Amino acid sequence: MSQFKNRHKTYFFDVYENRSGEYYLKLTQSIKDIKSSQENPNFFRQSIHLYKDSFENFRDCFNELVVIMNEHNESISNE
Repeated sequence: MSQFKNRHKTYFFDVYENRSGEYYLKLTQSIKDIKSSQENPNFFRQSIHLYKDSFENFRDCFNELVVIMNEHNESISNE
């Protein structure tokens, strides 16, 4: 559904529907093996699945960490 690239990594955000009709989120990180050839590149994938009972906790933890990282990065740039 949505993705972005950062150098040799691509991040995918996909929404799926389970057998009972509930949506869940699949976050995937695809990493290009920098040792592989251009003609035949190799990729490594890692995924996590977030189901409805984890959405709020995941969002809260993620937002808290983003605030901490932003505050830290601001303090470094102001030095």
